[in-house]
Amino acid sequence: MTPLMIVTDLDGSLLDHYTYSFAAALPVLRQLQARDIPVVLCSSKTRAEMQLLREQLALLDCPYIVENGAAVYVPKSRYPNLTFDTELAPEDGAPPEWRKLFGSDRVYWQTLLDDLPDRFHGHFRRLSHMSIGQITDITGLSPDDARRAAQREFGEPIQWRGGDTLKAEFIHELQQQGATVLQGGRFLHVVGSWNKGRALSWLAESINGAAARAPTTVALGDSYNDVAMLEAADYAVVIKSPVHDAPILQRKQGVIYTQATGPKGWAEGLSALLDQPDHLEASNG
Repeated sequence: MTPLMIVTDLDGSLLDHYTYSFAAALPVLRQLQARDIPVVLCSSKTRAEMQLLREQLALLDCPYIVENGAAVYVPKSRYPNLTFDTELAPEDGAPPEWRKLFGSDRVYWQTLLDDLPDRFHGHFRRLSHMSIGQITDITGLSPDDARRAAQREFGEPIQWRGGDTLKAEFIHELQQQGATVLQGGRFLHVVGSWNKGRALSWLAESINGAAARAPTTVALGDSYNDVAMLEAADYAVVIKSPVHDAPILQRKQGVIYTQATGPKGWAEGLSALLDQPDHLEASNG
């Protein structure tokens, strides 16, 4: 059977939107680990946030994708035949990794936001201008987790505080200047041309080159910043959100829409696929 690779969003998907708990997903996650199926965390979160979550989820041997696809990190231990971009030394006992960059430095996007026309200023607040207390108020994160969230390297999240009409003009202005604006669960993310789908496709192709077998990819997400990833995967699981409508996909085949939200929906969607192994195998036949 063709190997599987699970690529998952975090907030609102594997993690509960309100509590950040992943408890409801653990039985299915452990089932995947028992079958040696890699679970790739793919999120707007920073590398610092990802490192803690990977430890908590026992996923230190799996690749992960940070800041909406700005960079892919691959542990050398799992894919020893891969070589690319930059080799990173171990940090805090973690295994050595390869890194593939797609993103531009965060300062570029901060400068772009600072130079916008005056009519937009006062209607948004940059994450880099927020205190740790303000980040905790918006996200519900603990102070330590908020500090990790603030350690961004690539794009710049903003909290939009204006009306919908001005928001559309704001997004258009940034797009005219080469930015991509992604709507996440709590923030607008101002980034470059990278996205989760591009990172997923690159990772699957790279693994194919090392293993001579392209994995069947299953992507899970709940927000509009997950659309590129959900479109790029062989199978897409759209997890119901408690706070916004489901993202609209162009694809009609290979899509599951869950009834449950957060980690319960994550487990629901993956269980529906894992219970159909013949169907998954036939997709790459």
